[in-house]
Amino acid sequence: MKYIFFLFAFCISLSSIAQTAVVKGKVLDKATSQPIPYAEITLKSVAVQDSVLLGGISNESGVFQLEKVPFGSYTVQATFMGFSKVEIPVTVDKYVVTVADILLKENVENLDEVVVKSNKPAIQYKVDRQVINAESFPTASVAVDLLQNVPSLQVDINGNITYRGDGTFVVYINGHRDPNGTEKLRQIPADQIERIEIITNPSSKYRSEGSAGIIQVILKKTRLEGYAINTEITTNTFGTLNGYASIDKKTARSGWYMNVQEGDQVFNKSEYNLQQRVLNNDVLYTTSLYRDQKYGQKVSYIQAGFNYDITPSDYIDFSANINYVNNRGYRDFTGNVTNEAYDAEGNILDQSYYNLQTTYRNNYGYYGGTFGYNHFFNESKSHKLVLNVDVSNYTSPYKESTIDSKIYEDRVEKIGYLNYEKNELLVNGTLDYTVPFSEETSLDVGVAVEIDNIPEVGNDNGNFDENNNLIPFSDERTNQIIDFKRNIYATYFNFKSKFKKLEYQFGLRLENTDTKSNYSYVAVDQQQVYIPASDNFTKLFPTAYLLYNFSDDIQLVANYTRRINRPGYYQLIPVLQYTDVTSYYLGNANIKPAYVDSYELGYKQNWTNKDYASFQFYHRKTTNVMQDYTVTGADEILISMPTNVGISQNTGVELMGNIAFKKWWTSNLSISLYDYHLEVDFDETAYTRNQFNYGAKWNNTFEVSDDFSIQYYMSYSGPFQGAQEKRDGFFYASLGVKKTFFDDRWKVNLTGSNIFDTQQYDVVTQGTDFSRISNYRNIPYLTLKIGYTFDNQE
Repeated sequence: MKYIFFLFAFCISLSSIAQTAVVKGKVLDKATSQPIPYAEITLKSVAVQDSVLLGGISNESGVFQLEKVPFGSYTVQATFMGFSKVEIPVTVDKYVVTVADILLKENVENLDEVVVKSNKPAIQYKVDRQVINAESFPTASVAVDLLQNVPSLQVDINGNITYRGDGTFVVYINGHRDPNGTEKLRQIPADQIERIEIITNPSSKYRSEGSAGIIQVILKKTRLEGYAINTEITTNTFGTLNGYASIDKKTARSGWYMNVQEGDQVFNKSEYNLQQRVLNNDVLYTTSLYRDQKYGQKVSYIQAGFNYDITPSDYIDFSANINYVNNRGYRDFTGNVTNEAYDAEGNILDQSYYNLQTTYRNNYGYYGGTFGYNHFFNESKSHKLVLNVDVSNYTSPYKESTIDSKIYEDRVEKIGYLNYEKNELLVNGTLDYTVPFSEETSLDVGVAVEIDNIPEVGNDNGNFDENNNLIPFSDERTNQIIDFKRNIYATYFNFKSKFKKLEYQFGLRLENTDTKSNYSYVAVDQQQVYIPASDNFTKLFPTAYLLYNFSDDIQLVANYTRRINRPGYYQLIPVLQYTDVTSYYLGNANIKPAYVDSYELGYKQNWTNKDYASFQFYHRKTTNVMQDYTVTGADEILISMPTNVGISQNTGVELMGNIAFKKWWTSNLSISLYDYHLEVDFDETAYTRNQFNYGAKWNNTFEVSDDFSIQYYMSYSGPFQGAQEKRDGFFYASLGVKKTFFDDRWKVNLTGSNIFDTQQYDVVTQGTDFSRISNYRNIPYLTLKIGYTFDNQE
């Protein structure tokens, strides 16, 4: 009988051992209801205090899954750096147990004057984007400085951004597309930014514009209760003096904020040398030009907004902004020019020398607003309706001018252009509906409209009198006026789901583009000429995305998107505009949109929240590649015109890793290698450009103490070749220190940029009858930032 009893007990024991389950759930940010990826999950036994049975991390969607859990009573603990720990009880009595959503609260409260900090990786590679955490780059002044850290991304002397050869971006700020996004990246203080996301293959929910994808800037704005006040003053050795202040006030159901910026931002100082040779009608024209260059902008800007929770399921978000004093961009150049002309035998026909002073100015004011409405149909907020509307308009006409003063020994000649834009109206609206079919399956459907209307754009070239009044050239078109309008209407769907370890989503976006670009001018014979132009087309833009989770730490991702790069009005209109003493710019009414098909395959492995390595292979094919193509004009003048030069293909790999060598030393390294192939084919011209491109970026942060850190950043941008241009590679380095005082309320940053004076390169442009060699040297500089922060939000 005793043996029967033991046999019965043993069978029960085996039965209980065999009964294991899967425990799964989702980790969300309590304030925003957004998923928290890579949160640490721990399963503890209730029977044995502090005993840890299993562990894991949440995936990109905040979802975690613990397998082979024996039946019993447990505590699930979720932690993530910068958030308070949460523990919830769970009883495992069936084979699949779904835990209620775990809501983590951001830990930013001051405890006995000790501020709790979080240290995130400087750059995170996620399955569909690269994330730059702004706090990891204390030496950055404005948003565009942070973008210097992205592999395959190039930021030129004017702040123009290209990606993987010839890609272009669209800029979003807090989920709203900004039509002046590239300019805003020059203005937004880095300390106002929480993170920047580089989304190279966006889903169909996003507009298809931008052949390289989307740059999304996420500003610091929480829904925690209390006040957050930030102030900052920035100055540098170029002459910048810029002030910024913000206040963010929140209560349980509402909040408001205000940002003010005022100052003079000097973006860049550089030296520029040009050697140009032009052959025209058997006469060889040579030009030697030297300039000291200064680029900057004076900014007066205010933004205010509020949010209000109408009910637990409905809330609104509104913001408005205005330039209370017009923005004033400027470029001031000083230098000298030597012109010579030779006949076919090499005899000098003409020679001139003059000093050159260039004054470029633009002046404009604008106002805008955004409105967002969110309605949630369920408690988890997965079933929702979202409406967003953005509107902006000029408060005064946009005015732009360049005056080149040629200073000879006996006279001064002034030459240049004036142009303006009146009453540009920009409207963007989206209505998005998300319906969940299960915890892992959902469908997004929506409609969007985008309106860009500029009733009048004008341009004239000519000489200026002593009072800087324009006298139009008698042998060129005058009163050149453009009426531009572009409306884009879209509808889309995006379906996502999961099968075991495979996550997938696919979508389709349908866009109709209706463009009007009418052009009129007065001809040399004083006849009024009117040239109407319109274009209407509809295109489909598919997207597909796959993610396979080998484990919580190893992921494989593959995706595909098709995108478009539409020409702007200034590219479409055949206006001949003076550029400088050596060149003009001419619009092209026949230019077509560029289309890009992008394929990516990525692998990522995590070791800790901060240590990881990623590999991304990609292939991009672009048709109707748009590049400025240069031809000869009259005498020594060259004319640059936007042109569809052909088809390009980029195939390459990006390697990225982040590692904390020591508690006080974190390092982030990225390497980009790709082959650029351009098949030039237009205007009876056909040839091929092949080039292997490479670049590397290495950022190191040293935490000397709790209140003192050092950052050393290095990058190498490899050479690049387009249809006509070839640019040298160059090395860049910066060194910055950050010190905080009085419990981190005060901070001081001192940064040296281009510390080895190596940011210099040649750009060689060659055509059938001309060549030009341009040498750029960016001047090293120091930046000082002093800031104060008060924050009692909790």
